[in-house]
Amino acid sequence: RSSIMIDKLTPILKSHNEVEIICLGPLTNVAQWRQDGTLLRLLSQKLRRVWIMGGNHPLHSSSSSHNDATTTAEYNFAQDPHAA
Repeated sequence: RSSIMIDKLTPILKSHNEVEIICLGPLTNVAQWRQDGTLLRLLSQKLRRVWIMGGNHPLHSSSSSHNDATTTAEYNFAQDPHAA
């Protein structure tokens, strides 16, 4: 699965001056991109910003109205904490 994302991301990085990545789910693919040397070099040259949806907030940790994975970790971070 990660190699598919690398195959899709590499031509985008080669053809644009700057890119921003918006992460709306677990960060597994982003963590795996770091293992690809060519992609990592392209990212270091072209990446302007990474937007990540995730984290936690102490004011919401006791609220049952939020659909977070645990009382301390937001779903995307809880799904792959090592990548986050």
